[in-house]
Amino acid sequence: MDERSSHPDENILMPAEELADSIGISRAFVQLATDLGCPVQDGRLTRDMLFQWLHENSDQLRRSAGLPDIPPISDCTIGKHGELQEIRAILTMLDFMSARACTPDTREMCEQLTVQLFDQR
Repeated sequence: MDERSSHPDENILMPAEELADSIGISRAFVQLATDLGCPVQDGRLTRDMLFQWLHENSDQLRRSAGLPDIPPISDCTIGKHGELQEIRAILTMLDFMSARACTPDTREMCEQLTVQLFDQR
């Protein structure tokens, strides 16, 4: 694991459904990502593969999912650029899950996590 890694399973190949379950995100989100071109190996992917793809393609996923656009990343330092890409990827996951939530509790949880995400910055 490199210094940014915080999840011990981020490089373990697994089916999309299993990956979604293991990191607590929507299976439909991971399926849409793979449908849009997120790389897979023998029908499986890793957490790192998903997040790397999202860093570059969150706008495409947002458009395909019918989510509102978020402002692009402007000129900034390389380190800050990577951090902003990570925030955009996480925000895209939360927005997707909130928009498709079956219960008010799930929507509220997504909204609370979004607030926490921005409070930490």
